[in-house]
Order: sequence, then structure tokens, then C-alpha cells
Amino acid sequence: GERLRKALALSDSENELARSSQPTFTAALASSSSSQQHSLRRLLAWLERLGVKIPSSPSADSNESKGEEKVITPSNVASFFSDGVMLGKLVSRVERGSLPPGYNPNPTSSAQRHNNIRCLLDFLTQRNKKIPLSVVSLADGVARGEESEVLKMLECLKKAYKHSIA
Repeated sequence: GERLRKALALSDSENELARSSQPTFTAALASSSSSQQHSLRRLLAWLERLGVKIPSSPSADSNESKGEEKVITPSNVASFFSDGVMLGKLVSRVERGSLPPGYNPNPTSSAQRHNNIRCLLDFLTQRNKKIPLSVVSLADGVARGEESEVLKMLECLKKAYKHSIA
């Protein structure tokens, strides 16, 4: 509990951001390397600054009635990007409300979810030349909810849009 929280403490600026927006998020990554922990914290802080909220679950050692602390794992992040809807929200934020034709905000089939991801990634590579074309090849893994592919995609987008705070 407390040791994990201290080990995963946010940097001062991320801490300020976390205090200003409730609930506070911590990454539960006991089995991950410290560089992976740091990377996820930075991605979550970037997403929060953009107004893209990743749903979370209460941490096991927090007081659930107060709802003070929420846990976000790489698995949570991957699953919430696997249908393309959360990616659509992110794209809308970094591209000032623009979304590509063919994007479906309410996908009901795996084909629609996969199409969402592919069309959003194609759209982004056309709009922002800082995004490598290879990011489109991550679409299959993102649609399957593969943590490593989702995190790679988010890192690419963060790098390309690092100065975009909508």
C-alpha cells in the first residue's frame, strides 16, 4: 500500500496536476520496471491535461467510501483504447474537434472497432507529419487491447502533440 504509493509518487508538476483534478490517479505497476512506471505516469498526466479521462477502479488499500484513490494499470489503459472510442476523444482534442469520415463513436462489432482505430491513425498520420507512418501498423494490436502496442501508440502521439493542450 503505502510503499507502493511512495515508489510511484508523481513528479512535483504532475503532483500539482493530480491534486487539482479529483480523483487522484496512481499507476499500479508493481511488476513493471521503473521506466515503464514513469512512462505510464507521464502518459496519464498528458491525457489528463488534454481532458481525456481513463476510467479506473478503486485501489485495494484505499477507503472506497471516500473514493480518494483510483488505480490505473497498463491493462486498463489498453482496454479503454481497444474500441477506438477513447482514441477518437484523444484525436478530437489534439486536432481541435476534427474527426475523420468513417469514424463510428458507437462501434458494435469488432470490425467497426478495428476500423475506428485504423481510420483514426491514418487520419493522424496525414494531419501531423511528426507521426511516423509505422504507427498505423499498431492498429491490430491496439484493437486486441495489447498493452505494449497501445503504449507505443500513445507515446508516438504524445511526442507528436507534446505542445497541444486543448
